[in-house]
Amino acid sequence: MNKIVVAVSGGVDSVVLLDFLVRFFRNKNGQKWLEENLIVAHFEHGIRGKESQEDCEFVRRLAEKDRLKFEFEHGNLGENSSEEKARNARYAFLRKIAKREDAIIFTAHHKNDLAETFALNLARGGGWRAVACFDSPDIERPFLRFSKLEILKMAKQQGLIWREDSTNFSQKYARNRIRKTLNFSEKDLESIFEIWKRQIELRREIEKITQEILFEIGDGQKFEREFFRTNSDEVCYEILREIIIRQSGKIPLSKQVWDFLHAIRTFKNGSKTQILGGYEVMFSRNHWSFISTIISTIISR
Repeated sequence: MNKIVVAVSGGVDSVVLLDFLVRFFRNKNGQKWLEENLIVAHFEHGIRGKESQEDCEFVRRLAEKDRLKFEFEHGNLGENSSEEKARNARYAFLRKIAKREDAIIFTAHHKNDLAETFALNLARGGGWRAVACFDSPDIERPFLRFSKLEILKMAKQQGLIWREDSTNFSQKYARNRIRKTLNFSEKDLESIFEIWKRQIELRREIEKITQEILFEIGDGQKFEREFFRTNSDEVCYEILREIIIRQSGKIPLSKQVWDFLHAIRTFKNGSKTQILGGYEVMFSRNHWSFISTIISTIISR
C-alpha cells in the first residue's frame, strides 16, 4: 500500500480523520508501519497570525503523540488572502509531499463540505461540473459519507480535543455565508450526497466518451471542423473544452470556449485566431489546427 499524507488543520474534522486512520492502520499493520508510512501534513496559511502558529504547534503535538512523521509549511498569505488562493497553496503543499513520497492524500471533507461546494459552484455558474466535484484521483475523502454532526459525535465518543478556526465564523467568506444561509438538514445532506454519486458516475462516462470522440476527430493538434458544425452546442462545448485543457494545461472560461466554437464554425479557409491569449490556431476548409504557442512576453502585451 502507498504511504498516506493526512491533511490536518487542527479542526475537528481532520483531528477525527487522523484519529480514525491511526487506530485503523495500527490495528491492521502495526505501530512500525504507522511511523514509516503515515505523514501528518499541516499548511499554516499565515492568515490568522498567532492563532495560525498555535494551530501548527497543536498538530505537531498530535503527530508526536503517535510518533508520526510531521510536515508543515508556512504560507504567509496575509489576512486579505482569498479562499481560492489559500486552497490552491494548501493543495500544492500536499501534492508536493505526495509526489516526493509516492503517497496518496487523505482529507476530512464531509457531506456539509460537499453541499456547500455544490451550492458555491452552482452560484458561480459551474453547470453540471458544479455537482461532480471532489473527484480528484490523487485524493481520498473517506468522510464524504458522514455529516458534520456525525463527525462531532465521533470526536466526543473518542474524547478528542481540537482547535476552532475563528475565520469559520466570519461573513467575509462566501462559504461561511452559504453555510449560515442554507443551513442544510441531515435529510438535505443525504439527498445531495446521492445526487453527487450519480453525477460522478455520469462525469466518468462523459470523460470516456470524450476520449473516444477525440481519437476519432483529431490527432491532438489537428481536428475536423465538420464535427463541430454538425453536433449540438453542448456536445461541442465539452469536447472543445477538453481539447483546450489538454493543449494549454489551463481551464478556460466558458466565454472563451463559446467564442472558439463560433470561430471553428464560421471562420474562412486560411483564417487564424488565438485562444487563451497565446495559442495560435489556423483554419483550413475541413480542419483546424494548433500551429504555435506565442511566448509569454507577447501574451502579456
